[in-house]
Amino acid sequence: MSIKANPLTDLPVITLKSAKKIGNIKYVVYNSQNNQVTAFVVDEKGWFSDAKIILIADINSIGKDAILVEDESKIISANNKVDLSIALTANDNNFLDASDVITQDGTKLGTVTDIYFDAISGKLDAIEVSGGFLKDLFSGVTKIPINEIITVGKEYLIVQNIAEADIEHQVQEQGVNKVIQGIQTTTVNVATQVSQKAQEASERLKIKANEVIYSDTVQDMVSKTQEIASDIKDKATDTFTKTKASIDSGQAEADLKEGLESFKGKIADVSTAAKDKAVEVVATSTEKVQTTIDQAQEKAMQDKVNSVLGKEIADPLVYGKDDIIIAMSGDIITPRLIEIARENDALDKLIRSV
Repeated sequence: MSIKANPLTDLPVITLKSAKKIGNIKYVVYNSQNNQVTAFVVDEKGWFSDAKIILIADINSIGKDAILVEDESKIISANNKVDLSIALTANDNNFLDASDVITQDGTKLGTVTDIYFDAISGKLDAIEVSGGFLKDLFSGVTKIPINEIITVGKEYLIVQNIAEADIEHQVQEQGVNKVIQGIQTTTVNVATQVSQKAQEASERLKIKANEVIYSDTVQDMVSKTQEIASDIKDKATDTFTKTKASIDSGQAEADLKEGLESFKGKIADVSTAAKDKAVEVVATSTEKVQTTIDQAQEKAMQDKVNSVLGKEIADPLVYGKDDIIIAMSGDIITPRLIEIARENDALDKLIRSV
């Protein structure tokens, strides 16, 4: 896994055995003879003999927030090692920063701002360059791979002439991507605004529907309907009572009761149906608005996904659920990586990592 050096500065060093912080990373120890990061300085007293280091071989893991080692014994004095080149580079702080990058034909391409190296072996993968030649093309940073580096010195770094063409290609690609990204950002913003407007419309509709249902007019209508039904019931009961008094036949009384109950049921059905219809209209309208909101939000997310497909991840690491690493700096976002991010609840993190 390739990582950048600068983001490691000030990361805490923690032991696995005691979960104790034993220092902070100051800078990496880079050996220009074999193009390799050999150690990390964790406590630099200002004297060569007192420089404290951790060999890269003694590191258990390098994370985005901390570096882990087995125990405190992994921090050692640089001058106690048999390999004097490690001690010399620890004292020298030969980190490549501020070195000018020059091609074989004498063209200055810029200044080294960072290095990429393998987290396990320490082998240099590439250097990051900005300024210089880039100022005339684009205000950004580019990479020069290790196979194009010829000589590394304290003041200059010499690269093959082909590096100039590679940088120009990267710069042009960044420029095009920047324009496309601007267009995509505008598209996403419009989609977001549409979603927000739909949400606002839904809320207004719900409020309005509640106002209609519970308005004085509707409540008066329901109340009057209930009063009419109650009045009809009272009159029917009175008629029944009077009729019953004048009828001696038991069968006539039963028929009259059945007719009255049927009439009362129809009156109640009319009142209930009116209220149910009003509620049904509001529910249907709310459901349609919510469907529109869901579709707008889904479209906005798909636009975001489309905007990052094929792009390179800039963040050092992208974590999913349970702190699972699903991507890292330099990876290209593919449909499969999008699917993995969805499964790990990390789609938003993946999109923001570009």
